[in-house]
Amino acid sequence: MWITNEVNNYSGVKRYSEELIEGLKKEYNINIRKESYLGKKIGYYFWKYIILSFKVFIFKSNTTIVIPDESFLFLSIFSRSKNKIAIIHDVRKSQGKNLRESIKSFLMKINFFFVLRFEHIVCVSDFTKKSLISYLQNVNVNVNVNVSVVHNIIEPQLFSNDFDNLNISRDISEFFSDDEIFFLYLGSHESRKNTIELVKAFLENERKGMKGKLIICGTVIDFDNYNIVKELSKESSSILILGSVSDKDLNFLFYNSDFFINPSLFEGFGRTPVEAQAYGIPVVSTFNSALEEVLLPGSFIKINEPSDYNEIMKAVFNAVNISLEERHVYISLGRKNARRFSQKSGVDKFKEVLF
Repeated sequence: MWITNEVNNYSGVKRYSEELIEGLKKEYNINIRKESYLGKKIGYYFWKYIILSFKVFIFKSNTTIVIPDESFLFLSIFSRSKNKIAIIHDVRKSQGKNLRESIKSFLMKINFFFVLRFEHIVCVSDFTKKSLISYLQNVNVNVNVNVSVVHNIIEPQLFSNDFDNLNISRDISEFFSDDEIFFLYLGSHESRKNTIELVKAFLENERKGMKGKLIICGTVIDFDNYNIVKELSKESSSILILGSVSDKDLNFLFYNSDFFINPSLFEGFGRTPVEAQAYGIPVVSTFNSALEEVLLPGSFIKINEPSDYNEIMKAVFNAVNISLEERHVYISLGRKNARRFSQKSGVDKFKEVLF
């Protein structure tokens, strides 16, 4: 049984599991039973903490159970399986910047004590693996479980360019113009995503009359930060905030934006900038945490100090002023980087964990 998280359709957590399941079925004809939540958001936590606890309990000991992220580690209490696999996406040491994030941070610290009840741990990056082992050692826990690294799958052919401009949302089509330079941001507005500083940078950019418009989209997780972002940008003509968008609209945005911008303070992997590289968009990004592992030096324009919006603005200025030749280099190196995370490579590594 492989549990998948269905609440956020574009989340990296969901796509990580979905693409591995698809690849394992295609490459090795492995029969995988998915356990997914398809209802309304209001019932999600009842499914997660009550229904799933019961379901993992009734499965026999020879059943392989895969959990999709670290928030499901508690299920090990109820499982009799002798082949439990936990996927760990990130291990954060920092405290939350608001009540919601603080509660989540506290619960995750408790949750990690269940990690040793699993027979196998799969981390999405070497950075996350090192962070997990370091965290457990710091709380005096002996790490005697198998820990593997299986990167996210980033396949250019997975991204469709089959869209009809006539069906694109009006807000998007009216925002685009031929004489502007567009930066796309895709993310959840958690504090670590740093969207407040990103918006401040583009507001200052606009105040100084410099080129560059910002499009912000993605399923909102932290509404406190999201509301601040909306309030800051409500009078701006250079910032468009969309929230969640359809796959069709997102494809349009990827194929029509000039740059992808990622001002993140922390990533357990950093999927979206690599996806943008696979689409052929030059990336403007920070270079910290797992991003030092998944972004090849020279394949992107670097944000030196993301906690300072002036530094983000400098990176935007540098991007706007690159030559056509430099742009082609970033696109070429970006695609080369994205090809490192092929479906076959990820599937082969995960198959070794399963068997």
